[in-house]
Amino acid sequence: MTTGAALPSFAGDAASGTARDQRQERFEEETMRQLHFDLLRLLEGDRQGSHGTGRGRRYVLAQAAETLHRLGYQGLRAQGFKGRHVDALVAEVAAAGAVGRHGEESPGAPALAGAEDRQAGHRPEGQRKLRDRTAVRDLNWDLLRLQRRESHVGSHATRRDRSYALAQMANALHELGFRGLRAEGLKPRHVEALVRHWRDGGLSHATMMNRMAHVRCWAGRVGKAGMVGNNADYGIQRRSHVSDGTRRRDLDRSRLARVRDAHVRMALRLQAAFGLRREEAIKFCPSHADRGDRVLVKASTAKGGRPRHVPVRTEAQRRLLDEARQLAGGGALIPPARNYAEQRRVYEGQTRAAGLDRSHGLRHAYALDRYEGLCSASIRMRSPRQSG
Repeated sequence: MTTGAALPSFAGDAASGTARDQRQERFEEETMRQLHFDLLRLLEGDRQGSHGTGRGRRYVLAQAAETLHRLGYQGLRAQGFKGRHVDALVAEVAAAGAVGRHGEESPGAPALAGAEDRQAGHRPEGQRKLRDRTAVRDLNWDLLRLQRRESHVGSHATRRDRSYALAQMANALHELGFRGLRAEGLKPRHVEALVRHWRDGGLSHATMMNRMAHVRCWAGRVGKAGMVGNNADYGIQRRSHVSDGTRRRDLDRSRLARVRDAHVRMALRLQAAFGLRREEAIKFCPSHADRGDRVLVKASTAKGGRPRHVPVRTEAQRRLLDEARQLAGGGALIPPARNYAEQRRVYEGQTRAAGLDRSHGLRHAYALDRYEGLCSASIRMRSPRQSG
C-alpha cells in the first residue's frame, strides 16, 4: 500500500485528521483490491464452463467483493468467507430487487447480471459505473495470465510482490482514466502516467525503481521490452549504496545462547558461516545442499530464483554442516510440527528477544571477510613476481 508525502508539522490537528482519513481510505481500497486479487487467483485454474461463463463468474465475484466491502467487511480475504457473508449478499440482492414479486425483471437486474447490455447510450449511470469496474478486472486478469506463463521465474517473494504491484498498477491506471486497457495495449503514455501518479503520492525514488522493474517485466512479456526507458528518463534518481559505516554483525556467542530453539540457532550459525539469507538458512536442507567441497543454495530459496554455490573452505564449516545434518536429518531446518511461516515467526521472535534481529548483518560480515581473504591471496600471488 502506498503512502503519501508527510504533512508539515505545523499543519495542525485538522490536517492530521485529514491525513488519517486519507490513509484510512487508501487502506480500505487496498484491502478491497486484495479480495479481488484472491478471487481472481481462485478462478485462475478454473476450466469449468464456457469462456462466457468464466467471464460472467469473474464479473459477479468482483461485484460481490465490492458489495461486501461497502457493507463493512473491509480486510476480508477469500479464505475468510463465512456464512454471514453469504447472508449479507443475499439480503443485499433482495433489497436491490433483482427479480420482481411476479418474476418480472426489475430495472436493477442488468447491473446484477454483470452489465450484459453493451448499449452505453441507454445505460443508467449506475450501470455505466459497473461497466467501468469490469473493464479494470480484465486488465487484472490479463496481468495474472502473463505471470502464469512464467510462474517459475523468480523466488516466491518476488512473484508475490510482482503480483501485488501489477494489480496496483492496473487499479491506478483505471482511476487515471485508462479504462478498458488490456495488457497488450501498454504504451509509453501509460508508463509516464504511472510515474506521475507515484510521484504525486510521495513515493521514494527507491520504491519507484522497484515498481519500474515490474513495469519492464510487464512490457517484456507482451513483446515491448524496449518500450520502457531508463529510470533517468522518467526523472527517477539512482539509489545510493554508499554507507557511512559498516553493516556487518558478528555472531555474538552469549546472545546466541539465549536463542532457545535449536533450529533457529543452527540457522544463525549457517548464516554467519556461509553468508546465507534468512529464508535460505531456515529452508536449508543439509542432505541436499552439502556437496562436499561446496554448499548448493537451490533456486527455490535463493533471491531472484538464482541458485549459487558457496565453497566449504575450513574445517569449522565442515563440522557445522555435519552438525546441521545430524539436527535436520533428511529435511530442512524446520521442525516436523511446523511449516516455514510458523518457523519464520519463531525465528523472528527469538532473534529479537536475544538481540540478534539484524541477522542480515551476518551476511555482510561473511562478504567482508571473504573479500579480504581473496584480496590477501591475490597480493600473496603477485608479490613473488614483483620482487623478482
